[in-house]
This record gives sequence, C-alpha cells and structure tokens, in this order.
Amino acid sequence: MKILTKMKDLLKVLRLKLLPRKRIDVYLFIKQLSILTNANISLYKGLNVIYNNRSSSYSKAFLKTIRDVIEDVRLGCSFNEAIQKYPHYFDPLFVTLIKVGEEAGNLPKVLQELTNYINRRIRYTRKIKSALSYPTIVLSISLLTITVLVFFLLPGLTSMFSGWGKELPGLTRALMSISNYSINYSGVIVAVLVLLTFVGLHLFKNKLVQKKLLLALPKIPVVGDLIIKSQLQIYASMIATLLENEVPMLSTLKICRNVSKNVLARGYFEVVVESFAGGKSLSESMRLPGLIPDEIIHVISTGEESAELAFVFRRIDLNYSEEVEAFLEGLTSIIEPVIIVFLALIVGFILIAVYLPIFEMSTSITF
Repeated sequence: MKILTKMKDLLKVLRLKLLPRKRIDVYLFIKQLSILTNANISLYKGLNVIYNNRSSSYSKAFLKTIRDVIEDVRLGCSFNEAIQKYPHYFDPLFVTLIKVGEEAGNLPKVLQELTNYINRRIRYTRKIKSALSYPTIVLSISLLTITVLVFFLLPGLTSMFSGWGKELPGLTRALMSISNYSINYSGVIVAVLVLLTFVGLHLFKNKLVQKKLLLALPKIPVVGDLIIKSQLQIYASMIATLLENEVPMLSTLKICRNVSKNVLARGYFEVVVESFAGGKSLSESMRLPGLIPDEIIHVISTGEESAELAFVFRRIDLNYSEEVEAFLEGLTSIIEPVIIVFLALIVGFILIAVYLPIFEMSTSITF
C-alpha cells in the first residue's frame, strides 16, 4: 500500500508541470516501474500492478501500450524487445539502457537512472519555460492593449474629432490614419498573417530549409550562443547517461544520431559516427569549428586520456545547464524593462495624440 500511495503522489508533482502528454506518460511509467522493481517486485508483476491500478494519470493510448507490453513479456519477450515496438514513446536511448540493464541483471538500477535522466530534462525544460514566460505574458498583454486601443477606443475618438472645425495636430492625424487603415484593411491584415504562418510552417518542413535555418541561427548574436549551449547540454546529458551505464561509445553516438530531431544535429552525428568508426579519436571526430567550442574538444580529449569520459560529459552537462539558466535569467531581467518601456512609448504616443486636440480646444476657448 505504501508503494501505491507513493506512486499516486507523483501525480501531484506532475500536475504542476506543463508537459506534453507523451512525456508525462513515459515519466510516470518509468518512475512507477522503478519504485516497484527496486522494492524487489518482478518486472512482470510490476507491469501488472501499474496497469491494474491505473487511473486518469495515463492517456488511453499509453494504457493500451502498457497492456500490449505486458502481453509480449508474458509470451516470453524481453522488456526491451517489447518496448522497442513503440518508438513513439520509447526512443533508442530507453531501449538500449533497458537492454543493458536486463543483460547485466540490474534493471532496477537502470530504471532509476532513466527516471533521473527524464527528471533532469523536465526540470531543465521547465526552468527555460519559466524564464521566458513572464516576458511572453507582458508582450502579449502589450499587444492586446494596443489592439483594443486601435480597434475600439480610437474609432470613437475619430468620430468625435471629425466634427472639429480646426486642423488636427500631426500626431493625432497620424494616429487616426493608423486606426482607420487597421480597421479598413483588418481582413487583409489577418489573411496575410495567416498566409505567412501557413507558408512558414510549410517551408520549415522542408529539410533543406531546416538545415539552412539551423545553420543560420547559431550566427545570431546572443541567441546563437544560447542555442549552441542548450544543444550541447542536451547531448552531453544523453551521452553521460549512456556511458555511466557502460554503453559502448560507438553505440552511444549512434543513439544520439537516431534520436536527433533536427537535420543539422543528425547530420553532425552521422559524420561523428563515421569518423569514430573509422579509427579517429572521439575529440577529433567531434571537432566542428564554429559550433563546438575548442575548450569542449580539449576537455573531451583529456577525458579520453584519463578514461573518464562519462564524468567529463556529466560535467559538461551540469556546467552548460547552469550557464543556460543564468543566461536566461539575465536575459529576462533585460527583456522585461525593454518591453515595459516599449509599451509605455506606445501608450504614451496614443495618449498625447488624443489629448493634444483636446488641450488645444480648451486653450482656444475665451471667456
């Protein structure tokens, strides 16, 4: 009962995390299975406990996957053979580590390692989203405020000023022109935005466009450095986790290649795999001027000489994780006042443009 209670308590934590449904399913499943197997409950029994004590915590599709995995294990399949049929949920990293754990007889330990790995990824993603959420909210409110002013407040003021016999101030005329243009051509503006969004999404699906974009992004000041460091952190964490569980280096590099979701990273690891398999050292194989910093290559070379590559990649993971988080916090502290000043300028422009004719009207009245 204590184990089941502990498993159910995980939901309270997960509800606080805005994560994709698939990631929640996999994390909860691996975490629960880790708890059960580390309590000396057999794999098959543990799978049945999870399935039979299911609640709304799992999606229907994932529950079906658990049921099918249980059936495959019952029929004699190993756990890694059963889950590799579902790459949508279990990528090569999961399958390989579980296979290593089964063959070495330490599946509970590997499941705990996987739980820790997913948890690190969740916390890292959550910190990035948290750092960017406030500026995004402020910017959204700013745009909403401007939209309300342009489409709802200004048209009423336009009709009020139209009956005024004097020429309006330049700022007021400019504001009224912007308002009239936005209202008269609102349909065209929306259509153009929708079209640009559609074309952009369509182009981004093209692998050649993806590659050119991904090559261009790291060259952007500030943003490029953030992208490179965040990608290095992700793959360093993955490599460290695999090496810590005694997965051979060549297999580790192939897994990184297979789980890469963008064409640039996949292409990079294809070159690394080919070079490393051809006999070059890991540091030489991973060298990529302009993208992989020289100090990283030097550290990896040192790790090769001391046979401490797992430790080296874990240090790279932790160091870059801290750097990216600190960078985002600093960037957020800069972006926030910039957005507020931008909003103040827009609102200030509107207020001045509105009150100028009113002020002129009041000063022209004689008693």
